[in-house]
Amino acid sequence: MRQTDVAGNTGPASSLGAVTVDAAASAPTAALSTDSGLAGDNVTNDGSVVVSGLEPGASFEYSTDGGSTWQQGTGSGFTLAEGTYTGVQVRQTDAAGNVSPVFSLGAVTVDATIAPPTVALASDTGTPGDGLTSDGTVTVGGLEPGATWEYSLDGGATWTTGSGGSFELADGTYSGVQVRSTDVAGNVSAPAALGPVTVVTGPAGDLTLALETDTGASGADGVTSDGTVLVGGLAPGATYEYSTDGGLTWQPGAGSSFELAEGTYSDVQVRQVDGAGNTGAPTSLGAVTVDTSGAPTRRCRRW
Repeated sequence: MRQTDVAGNTGPASSLGAVTVDAAASAPTAALSTDSGLAGDNVTNDGSVVVSGLEPGASFEYSTDGGSTWQQGTGSGFTLAEGTYTGVQVRQTDAAGNVSPVFSLGAVTVDATIAPPTVALASDTGTPGDGLTSDGTVTVGGLEPGATWEYSLDGGATWTTGSGGSFELADGTYSGVQVRSTDVAGNVSAPAALGPVTVVTGPAGDLTLALETDTGASGADGVTSDGTVLVGGLAPGATYEYSTDGGLTWQPGAGSSFELAEGTYSDVQVRQVDGAGNTGAPTSLGAVTVDTSGAPTRRCRRW
């Protein structure tokens, strides 16, 4: 610029140099580095937020509470700690000092941890804690809301997607039953192990049953002076019960025999209960009379 005085003299020019007039700054954009949950749900296990659209020389600020408070950002982003944020926003201040409109990322949940689920037999019908059962139902609990889960029968080598709150094991022996869950943020839990399990759902085998000595007239008439009843065919780990009234009531047996007191019994039966709790079909000895009085047994001769 230059001036001309009232006498008409023109002075030398003065230079301000190049001038840029910038009266507005555009809003930057922000996005999660990885939205590990469902696409667009802003639930993630990675709290990194990428800021883009910054003008040369501009700085930016971010807010995690809907604009109530602001923090100075650096570089091209910032990281959110684990937690839930009501409203993540960013704005920039350009080199001219203009503050941009706010860009809102919205509510964000950062969830970087997950606890393992729980797993247990629905019913351990054998000895408590032995993993031997007649019920192959395995219950799964401790799942976070919205989480999915998988189960493995081979120690984690392969996995099958589960549903509901349980799954079924077929008959067999399993050395590595495990369950793991995946939450809505995409975190995969450590596996929860059930341990060795044996499922036996079939009925227990039949037993054999006989008087130790049938001292009656025919040797097979069920009349005896010796009330010892022999039980055979018992499976390893199994127990048995016996009935003297045709199965109306049952008493636990022990060893390989039981004793009948003197008297007449309508139908002596035994049944096996295997280690998994399955009860077998009864085996019947039929009617038995135990007479220990010492009276001679009369044999009738046919003429």
